[in-house]
Amino acid sequence: MGRPRIDSREATIGRLVEDLVRQPLGLHPPAACLLVADCLLSWIRHPRDLRRLERAWRGSLAFDQASRLPLFAPDSGESVPPELLSRIATELSTQTWTLEDGERLGTTFELLLNPQHRKSQGAFYTPREVVDYLLAQGLPPPDRPLPRDFRVLDPSCGAGNFLSVTLEALHARVWSPLDGIEGRFQRMERVLKEHLFGVDRDPWAVRLAQSRLRFVQARL
Repeated sequence: MGRPRIDSREATIGRLVEDLVRQPLGLHPPAACLLVADCLLSWIRHPRDLRRLERAWRGSLAFDQASRLPLFAPDSGESVPPELLSRIATELSTQTWTLEDGERLGTTFELLLNPQHRKSQGAFYTPREVVDYLLAQGLPPPDRPLPRDFRVLDPSCGAGNFLSVTLEALHARVWSPLDGIEGRFQRMERVLKEHLFGVDRDPWAVRLAQSRLRFVQARL
């Protein structure tokens, strides 16, 4: 299976990730990819708002977990390097972004993994057409309600290529007695709590998958 093609927006994301890896922050490619993902979501929601962009930066790296780098804990007083924040803002301002661009993060994540890491972790990009085929074969027809005991599990979810598409498909199939925003929220909550599950041996891939699902949640 060939490597996915990239376009100008994917190239912009890739440049940002590679630039962050080169900085003396101790970031490896998966951590940098997650940071860019969180910053991108903030930029889409709040265009050109540098304060919120800085908050997204801090939030992305403020995890007190063994698999994360706690560089900017909320109470640490550590400042975000202004030149890097400006670089991210400048790069993001060169493109017109939508929430659908969260789909590009999986491509970037896979391209930035070195061959040894991909082989050891079993990390391979799942093309959208493969995901669509699996869902067409495995999900109930769109005109039928989703059974309450229906579950979808991705046992090697990687960066969430399968989960992000499946979330949207399941969201359209679950029932809610509420209309409007309340109904959409209730359907989303049901899908995430009762119907959709993913695991992976790579904690950074799991975090990126979670970040990508936030793009889908914001769009729906």
